[in-house]
Amino acid sequence: HMGGSGTAMGVMVILSASALGVLGHFLRRRHPGLTAPLPLLGLGLLIHLVMFLLMALLPGPISGTARSQIGPVVLLGYPLVFMLMGRLFLELEQHFLTEEALRASETRNRALLEAMPDLMFLFSRDGRILDVQAPSGATLYAPPESFLGRPVAEVLPPDLAAMTQGKLAEVDASKQAVLYEYDLQLPLRGTCHFESRMVPCGPDAFLALVRDITDLQESRNLYEDLISSTMTGIYRVHATGASPDSGMPPLAYDFLSDRYCELTGIPRATHLSDPGSLTRAIHPEDQEDWILANRRALASQDRFAWEGRLLVGNEVRWLRFESRRRFLPDGRPVWTGVVLDVSDRRRAEAERQEMERRMLHVQKLESLGVLAGGMAHDFNNIRMAILGHADLAAGR
Repeated sequence: HMGGSGTAMGVMVILSASALGVLGHFLRRRHPGLTAPLPLLGLGLLIHLVMFLLMALLPGPISGTARSQIGPVVLLGYPLVFMLMGRLFLELEQHFLTEEALRASETRNRALLEAMPDLMFLFSRDGRILDVQAPSGATLYAPPESFLGRPVAEVLPPDLAAMTQGKLAEVDASKQAVLYEYDLQLPLRGTCHFESRMVPCGPDAFLALVRDITDLQESRNLYEDLISSTMTGIYRVHATGASPDSGMPPLAYDFLSDRYCELTGIPRATHLSDPGSLTRAIHPEDQEDWILANRRALASQDRFAWEGRLLVGNEVRWLRFESRRRFLPDGRPVWTGVVLDVSDRRRAEAERQEMERRMLHVQKLESLGVLAGGMAHDFNNIRMAILGHADLAAGR
């Protein structure tokens, strides 16, 4: 019938079903709840109800026969089959989308792993090396096939193996990340310095991210050597609040070298916990000038320079502080500077001034002697003239 007198009905059924299907597709994008079994069953019932009504387009008695014979199946069976098929296709769609997302995630994760400069080791609870991920060109202690599946005690040097076992136990007990550093002798490279961050990875596994910081450690050693060998103290401070109307502005240390603590005679812990301890160590006669110099530097946001006396134990020590303002990446201003012991220069200046004073005194005495000699000579000439005339007078 569908190819002859049922052509009109068939075309209308196809068009109506397509229209309802497209409408249902757009509606489920806006309302995901329409993909539940009951909405799908309702959509199937609507489609097949339209189909049942379109049977009226069949000619003559065919319409009644079709309604009576296949109507119950169309209205009762087809919607249920439509709902079941719809759920099946939705599950397949979700399955395909999940697989695609997993493939994309796997590709992204693999790209991240290959781009990371760090080594990654996966350990079991008993210390076995389960897996390793190394960037291209990385030098390993041994080939992976020689240590995968083996305990660290059989692979690493005894001290490093014991450290690794201890860190595994620490992470297992705390369930928190642990950061530690160690040295390891590598083939063709010698002793290298590594930083490792170990974290829990599941109930019985632990992940360690290991970074080669040999160059950083060498730079750190060079920096520490330079800082410790210089004769000047180095410090960095920042303001911790608004400057009060009077008194010392609130400051805090970001860094101070050992030489700085040595020159000021104040322990590092005291500097950090009580920055005002330096002000209290300033000689009482110089404290006001020290406070004013700090206030001027903070107000002008410019260079700070001050020279004065500190009371270091029973010693009076002359120190010179100099610093300049600069800004950190977060925009916070800090003052980085140096402190120098100028006691020798001050003593030399005092000795020079004392010597100049003595020389001036000697010059005054010498001038006085010359003046006295001249006066004596003049008086002597007068005396000789008087005596000569007296002798002449007595001879007459």
